[in-house]
Amino acid sequence: MNSKLVLGIDGGQTTTIAALADATGNILGVGVGGPANHIHESGGVERVRQSLRTAIAEARSQAGVGSKPIDYAFLGMTGGSEEMENICRSSVDATQMELGHDSLIALTSVSLGSAGIGVIAGTGSAAMGRDPQHNEARSGGWGYLFGDEGSAYWIGVEALRAIGYALDGSIPDTTLLGAFLQHFQVESFDDIHRLIYSGSLARVEIAELAEVVSSQAVAGDQIAGSILNRAGLALARLPAAIIQNLNFGEGPIMVGTVGGVWKAGDFVLETFKMALQSTFPNVVVTPPLIPAASASVLLAIQKLEGELSPDVVFNLSQSSGLFPALKK
Repeated sequence: MNSKLVLGIDGGQTTTIAALADATGNILGVGVGGPANHIHESGGVERVRQSLRTAIAEARSQAGVGSKPIDYAFLGMTGGSEEMENICRSSVDATQMELGHDSLIALTSVSLGSAGIGVIAGTGSAAMGRDPQHNEARSGGWGYLFGDEGSAYWIGVEALRAIGYALDGSIPDTTLLGAFLQHFQVESFDDIHRLIYSGSLARVEIAELAEVVSSQAVAGDQIAGSILNRAGLALARLPAAIIQNLNFGEGPIMVGTVGGVWKAGDFVLETFKMALQSTFPNVVVTPPLIPAASASVLLAIQKLEGELSPDVVFNLSQSSGLFPALKK
């Protein structure tokens, strides 16, 4: 085992995952914390700090490394900014640290540093790509107010909107109403309306409705299925924009699907594939090769050592079973 210690962070809108590893890519410990986003909201700064500290402490405990110094930390954070970097530097004890956007981590989890595109569809949505000439481009990631199309939050909002339309009589009835009433354990849609507009529900809780939408689509509800199909179409626009802005040539273009929304299966994934491949037939859609926190470890090792040996990539490729099955 290489005695150097590296830290990889996958900081998302729902959970923060920390992975400690040696410099040859052996994962030593994994920890989980809360959300790491929206620092401008009330309590947001302290929430990010606590999420980071909790995840890192758990990873240290599992790794059995005590207070051993971290040589390099790479943090993939939602909404990376100078202010976020300052928060992270005060929360992460590492000799060297770099903050990167979570879309870079998604790309690395798919391409392992080579050309490709990573499409995040979790609580939010975004994509990042790198062509064979090492040019990079991003798309999406504009947040819940005027972006995040196809995300779990977007699916939840579209479902709530559809229920309202159905109650108004402008679209057919949908089983989403009964499913949402059961989910929230309330008696009427007015109760759900009050929960949301009173601020009692966090965005993550609205995003969790995507799972309910998925279950109703599988059960045959056409409104739910349509929402998921539209999510697939919206998500296809993210890599399409990147392909148009970069030069991938005539060879295969690896497009990876990262995040919990893809668990909705064919309703999202097949629609996404058909929409993308109808314009770009050389696209190959694939799940990530390594977890996002492992991708952060890969970037940390690359920054620390200056290069990646085949052993590092192999060791990290064996790390998936060490991570909890969490949504992005």
